[in-house]
Amino acid sequence: MMDENHEVALEALGDVRDRVIEPCIAAGGGVVVKRLGDGWLAAFEAGSDACTSALKIQEMLAIDGAPALRIGVHEGAVSFVDDDIFGSGVNIASRLEALAKSGGIAISDVVFANLSEDLQASFENAGARLLKNIAEPIKVWAFGGIPPTDVASEPVSVLLENFVERSSSSSALAPDILDAVAMELEKYRWLNVLRTEDDGETSKYILCGSLRRSGDRVRVTVDLSARHDGRRLWSERFDRVVIDEFELVDGLSVALALRISAEIDAYEKMQAEMRPPEQLNAVELSARANDLMSSGLPDAFDEADTLLARAIALEPRSLHSKFFCGLTGVAKCE
Repeated sequence: MMDENHEVALEALGDVRDRVIEPCIAAGGGVVVKRLGDGWLAAFEAGSDACTSALKIQEMLAIDGAPALRIGVHEGAVSFVDDDIFGSGVNIASRLEALAKSGGIAISDVVFANLSEDLQASFENAGARLLKNIAEPIKVWAFGGIPPTDVASEPVSVLLENFVERSSSSSALAPDILDAVAMELEKYRWLNVLRTEDDGETSKYILCGSLRRSGDRVRVTVDLSARHDGRRLWSERFDRVVIDEFELVDGLSVALALRISAEIDAYEKMQAEMRPPEQLNAVELSARANDLMSSGLPDAFDEADTLLARAIALEPRSLHSKFFCGLTGVAKCE
């Protein structure tokens, strides 16, 4: 707007401030802590008050045809210093504001949990999101549309790169261990195993490692990383004593495959939580529902039931053998 007409933009912003933003904040018991040019930072005694004000603001702006704004709401610890405000509550609210769609609102799960049913009905599940400079994913609820996510559903595949062997022994164990690990991983039907001679560009995960032998001792070091951002997901060292090479290869390959599959499964679940249910496939919906019911929380069963119903609608034939049990009942896919 500033690029199109500087004076008109400033006039519209001042009008929005005087007629909509600050009156709505005051009516909800909030206090404007800081004005940021084209933004405001406000503090409220309760998240419900902040959400009520936010909804009123967006309602008035939508009718008025005024500049479209984004709003983020979070409850958290803050400190007031020299007429300014600091703390994780401010940081997360700021990240949520940037995440919200234009004309929309994004709130954290801690805010949503304390809202009345009437207010909760205005928001839809936007999934868990990784926010900039925030260590743990934050579950987000949105008004005005679900914010886009760059995390896509894709086949689960792992590329096994050739292990580097640093050994003075004439016996080359690394290729045998890698072959055995590949065979063990292929038993997990949900996991596609690739080797260096395959098209590694299609892999979602990369496993690399090294083997070092000294006398009858063997040390295998492995690293598992995500291809899209190079993030290291897991790294571990395995020390073994060589008594029988066949037994060493068999035992080590089983141990490695168990850990690799478990780490990939955990990361896949975290990735799935970062997407709203509407973007999940049937397997991901079923896995999330199973986790919800395993939690034992009564409120989780209704959400799990909704996810299962959606999974059945997407893949009615492929889920016929799966059963999902909870404390309050059993849901069967058929």
